[in-house]
Amino acid sequence: MAVSMVAGAMPISNVSASNDPRIYVDLHYEDDGDIRADVMLENVPTFFTGCFHINLGESWTYTTDNRGRKFTVAGCTGQGHTSVHESAEHWETIFITSTDMENIDYNGKLVSFYVTKSENFDPDNNGINVVYLSGENFVDNLYHSENNGNYVNLLPQTLENNPTMLGAYEYKVGDVNSDGYVDAVDCSMVWSATKDKAYYVNDIKNTYKSIFPKAKCAAAPDANQDGWINYSDGDDILQYYADMSTENVNNTNIGKIDIFELFDD
Repeated sequence: MAVSMVAGAMPISNVSASNDPRIYVDLHYEDDGDIRADVMLENVPTFFTGCFHINLGESWTYTTDNRGRKFTVAGCTGQGHTSVHESAEHWETIFITSTDMENIDYNGKLVSFYVTKSENFDPDNNGINVVYLSGENFVDNLYHSENNGNYVNLLPQTLENNPTMLGAYEYKVGDVNSDGYVDAVDCSMVWSATKDKAYYVNDIKNTYKSIFPKAKCAAAPDANQDGWINYSDGDDILQYYADMSTENVNNTNIGKIDIFELFDD
């Protein structure tokens, strides 16, 4: 899920107030149940080539989606070339370069891959992380161009402080009391908590239990997934409940399973 610059576009736990360059993984359940991991770049200077290392840790293993795809290249790399090299059981290397060797803005979703939970899965310590990989066996030149046209090496200081994923928690969007249903009870809980105040999800990611004691994570009451929990989220939950009760179509994400990533930033 979300804390991002574009409402509803990225998971709430992922957005930082800082303008420092950052790379992180955003986990999603697709409609068919596949777990897709999106590699996201924020505030990274334009560059023409780079090499990134994905480490799954012990809680995840690589898999393919229901169509047999292991990786999908995102639109932000459309001007360049992206290759993903399988290097070991729990990690991969992404090498990207622009076809015309000019600097390209790769910010946004870089590439997606598919994972499944391992037998050692631990939601409180799962750690999918991405770092720039430097070393004699890999290209070590992530650059940006200054106004004078000179290339300046920004590594390692630019990308050494990427957020570390501390946990990945499944939850049902709008299920505030974690009983498996999204109904009028959840609506009432949101209305009661937000009568006089709205909450920014990222601000309460570690303290949300004092406001929503039974919620699985801070993002669960954020029914419209815009990064804020306010009175209108209760309205949306009530509308969803009414639609389900009358067998009407509800095209929101309410009632769907999502994953809230908790980072250390």
